Amino acid sequence: MYTRVIIQTNLSALNAHRHFGINHAKAARAQEKLSSGLRINRAGDDAAGLAISEKMRAQVRGLNQASRNAQDGVALIQTAEGALNETHSILQRMRELSIQAATDTYTNSDRNQLQQEVDALAQELTRIAGSTEFNQKKLLNGSASITLQVGANAGQSLSFSIGAMDARSLGVGILHTQQTSAVTSQVTNVTTSHIARLRVDENDPSKDMIGRFIDNGPGRTGYYLGDELKYETDKPEANGTYTVYWEGANREILLEEETLTTSTNSLRYTDLTGNEQTATWQTATDQQQAGYYTNGTLIQAADEAYGPNQTINITLDGAPTSLTGVNLSTSSAAQLAIGSIDLAITRVSSERSKLGATQNRLTHTISNVLNTSENLQAAESRIRDVDMAKEIMELTKHQLLAQASQAMLFQANQAPQQVLQLLG
Repeated sequence: MYTRVIIQTNLSALNAHRHFGINHAKAARAQEKLSSGLRINRAGDDAAGLAISEKMRAQVRGLNQASRNAQDGVALIQTAEGALNETHSILQRMRELSIQAATDTYTNSDRNQLQQEVDALAQELTRIAGSTEFNQKKLLNGSASITLQVGANAGQSLSFSIGAMDARSLGVGILHTQQTSAVTSQVTNVTTSHIARLRVDENDPSKDMIGRFIDNGPGRTGYYLGDELKYETDKPEANGTYTVYWEGANREILLEEETLTTSTNSLRYTDLTGNEQTATWQTATDQQQAGYYTNGTLIQAADEAYGPNQTINITLDGAPTSLTGVNLSTSSAAQLAIGSIDLAITRVSSERSKLGATQNRLTHTISNVLNTSENLQAAESRIRDVDMAKEIMELTKHQLLAQASQAMLFQANQAPQQVLQLLG
């Protein structure tokens, strides 16, 4: 092959320069991977791998948070179970006092002293039930319905509830009732809308089409029938008949106001904690009697709604003045009290067993979640993380090739010097 001697275009130098740039870029890419520890630093490195690893990262982070959620659930259960442990101790002491009062070696005066301690213990049961909280969430007053997110995806949750553990709910305390006054009020909601009544058939008013005034509707402000503007105006017109062009002819449209009134008969009262509540009148159904209800609870039965601003007396469960659910006044009453306390102990035991089973379930959930997270991290690492040994090998190779390309570029740049020899 014939080789021309030229100096304008040094093809050898261009070729060496191109390979030098390629190897230098690959060495730089290898250095980037080694410095970050990641095989994928941008989508261009591996588009599919990036998408897969990001989904795995979402799962891993979700699973780690789910594990923390489950651990918080265990802490909540332990808080409730610790309080129930004291509840059990109180019930055992109340049972001991009941057995003590059941024997006739004690006088009425002795039993009165035992009754005082039982009443105090019952009040403590109620106090524990009302004050046991986890992150300001009451646990033992019957309102605790817990849902824990224990998975990385929607719907992967675990739910449980805790029953009321106060003295009255356990059957060892009876709360007396008290009266309070309440005032009924008429709560009225009035809405006004401006309507357009288009007479389609003069002989048949039932075919009238009803539209409404829409401010800044689909494009312009005015009266619309459906999505079609029939009468354009910046504000509602006074009541009257106006002419509009519709379907190739002038038609009459009647503009008028329509007032809609809804009323709710309600009863305002103060609950036992001193907070004002509202009970709403509801008619009788197959499932409920007529009366005033608050959150589904009947507050005051009434055959018909009261008139406005009427003051009545209603009866609510009052504050405990004498807890006589455990009555130790006689031997026979003490015998009955033993049975009541046994039932309370059984109920608390059942609740603690349920909580213990849920705690064990959460423990297994945590182990499973952490194991899944670990395996996902390993899989994500194989996609995202760089093999340091392999990348060091690539870096060394491309650095050597870059140095070789640089040397060849130097040699190629010396080739035109041979032209001077021809000139000499």
